Amino acid sequence: MTKKTGRQNSDVRKQSAGKVSTEQQTEPKELNAAHKEMLDWLKKVKFRKTMFGGVEERDLWKKLEELNRLYESALLSERTRYDTMLQAYVRATNAKLGEYQKTVKALQEKVRTLEKQQDQPV
Repeated sequence: MTKKTGRQNSDVRKQSAGKVSTEQQTEPKELNAAHKEMLDWLKKVKFRKTMFGGVEERDLWKKLEELNRLYESALLSERTRYDTMLQAYVRATNAKLGEYQKTVKALQEKVRTLEKQQDQPV
C-alpha cells in the first residue's frame, strides 16, 4: 500500500468533486411547449455589456420582462393541464360514486326482501 502525499489527496478530492458537480447539473425535464420555449430562451439569452463591466440596465429589464412572459405562459399551460386532469378525476370519482350508490341500493333492497321473508310464517 502506497502512501499518498498531500498534493495527491488534493487532486483526488478535486477529481471527485468535479464528478459530483457534473452529475448534479442535469438538464431540466420539459413539461410542455411553453416550458421548452423558456428553457431554449435561457440557453440563448445574451446581455449587452457596458464599457466598464456589468450589463446594460435597460437590456437587463427587457430580458427580465421577456423571461416573465415566458414564465407566465408556462404557468398558464400547467394550470390548464392540471385543471384538465382534475376534471377527469372528478368525472371518474363521480362515476364510481354512482356505481357504489347503486350497489348500496341493491343491497338495501336485498336486506328488505330477506327481512320480509324472515317475518313471514313458514
